[in-house]
Amino acid sequence: NALMTARLERSERLHRYLVESSPDIIYTLDEGGRFAFVNSRVETLLGFARNELIGRHYAEIVHPDDREVAQFAFNERRTGERAAANVELRLVCRRPGGAYRYFDNRFVVMSLSAMGVYRDGPEQAGRSYLGSYGVARDITERKRAEETISFQAYHDLLTLLPNRALFKDRLGLAMAQARRHANLVGVMFIDLDRFKLVNDTYGHAEGDALLQGVAAR
Repeated sequence: NALMTARLERSERLHRYLVESSPDIIYTLDEGGRFAFVNSRVETLLGFARNELIGRHYAEIVHPDDREVAQFAFNERRTGERAAANVELRLVCRRPGGAYRYFDNRFVVMSLSAMGVYRDGPEQAGRSYLGSYGVARDITERKRAEETISFQAYHDLLTLLPNRALFKDRLGLAMAQARRHANLVGVMFIDLDRFKLVNDTYGHAEGDALLQGVAAR
């Protein structure tokens, strides 16, 4: 019994260390969607003290526009491969400026495989649902990088106006809608007369400034 107790204590310390040292938010919810446990990572990522979240509903830290998506993820009841994974949503940060951060939300059990939590085990008929385990991984920087790459692919970096690729895409959509509704599409072309003279006389830096000024107007 003493040996078994010592092993259990070592195992508990190891699991506690893994949970508290995780770079992700690890939490459990009860059957009503209220936090029963959350690791200390929530303090550094969201600015909430872990104790103030215990007993509060998960919706209080979810961006209002993402709550419809969040209700399916946080209230996950399925187990195994059918459980929710890699659901992207925004969690509210309690930081100056009211900024939001993106998270990759995945529900997991204590062994970090996705499933709901039941009193009588995952295979028992008529089992009692207790809640869910979950892991929320911060992917804010990845989302920002994706947005930057997407913007650069479809915008001119000097004027920040949509480039030829985005213009052709939007024009194609407009023409398709016009054909569908038997309407017409108008396209206006704007040119700068003697722009080459500006570059040759004042230099390309002044020419770029002129283009930026026109784009702003």
